[in-house]
Amino acid sequence: MSFVEYSDLVRDGDVAIVYMGHESMMPVKVRQGAQTQTRYGVIRHSSDLIGRRYGSKVTCSKGGWVHVLHPTPELWTVNLPHRTQILYSTDIATITMMLELKPGAVVCESGTGSGSLSHAILRSIAPSGHLHTVEFHQQRAEKAAEEFKEHQVDRLVTVRNQDVCKDGFGVTGVADAVFLDIPSPWEAVRHAKTAMKRRASRASLGTGLIKTNTLLCVHIPAARFGSRPVVFIWRCRGRGQQWRLDRRGAARLHLTGEPAGGGPAERACWAHWDHYELWEQSQFSQEEPETLKRHFVASSTQNKERQRKSRNDPKTF
Repeated sequence: MSFVEYSDLVRDGDVAIVYMGHESMMPVKVRQGAQTQTRYGVIRHSSDLIGRRYGSKVTCSKGGWVHVLHPTPELWTVNLPHRTQILYSTDIATITMMLELKPGAVVCESGTGSGSLSHAILRSIAPSGHLHTVEFHQQRAEKAAEEFKEHQVDRLVTVRNQDVCKDGFGVTGVADAVFLDIPSPWEAVRHAKTAMKRRASRASLGTGLIKTNTLLCVHIPAARFGSRPVVFIWRCRGRGQQWRLDRRGAARLHLTGEPAGGGPAERACWAHWDHYELWEQSQFSQEEPETLKRHFVASSTQNKERQRKSRNDPKTF
């Protein structure tokens, strides 16, 4: 059993998904002689699981039944043990598409967290690609490495326990794509550039906060990514936002979906940033990022004023 290769039969040592309903699933480590307790009764691994085909209906000791499913990144996302907040399939699909991941690609990721996105990346780049993933927290890094080995994808991934903002990804000029999911991604922009190939595909850098993405937009041009397109993709509380630094160097904020809550203040905030464009990258000098930063501070002040007015006059928006 592997998360990137399909097997027909359940074998000793596999991780299988016991499906009891759409809202009730659990991962099970299959072991000879072991048992798993469910609300429908006991599942005996030796007689009920090992040797069965994935997708089979298994009858439990109380007469109820469950299905045993082959693990996939999507099923793992909804069943994994949460060590951090995670990305779910909707966002993961957008990220893997925008990063243009394909078999054989080399990807750098930080932070690893619970490994939800990591498993999806590994399936996208298998069988010959490689994932370099960095996790600051030692116990989370060790647990992620243990899970990758258990899921038989450890040959495709290297887990490093270090601070990506200070130490980088540990590789130079090898990555086709970079993804940052850390509290201060702008501090790792220079390391992302170092890790990427000269003609890399994409870098995805972002958080759920407009202020953080603003700081990223200040640091991206200063890093001189050249013609490499940089994509910001994130969803925050049900809202979608996408920053894109295209081949001409122009960065735009595109909004997808509706703001969570839908209040006038929320709509004012998002309307203010819709279709906002930065200057051409070629126009930047060493002093201009500070000018851009001051411009965003002024924009933020204007945005607060719009929110204040919207509370007094909800019909404005």
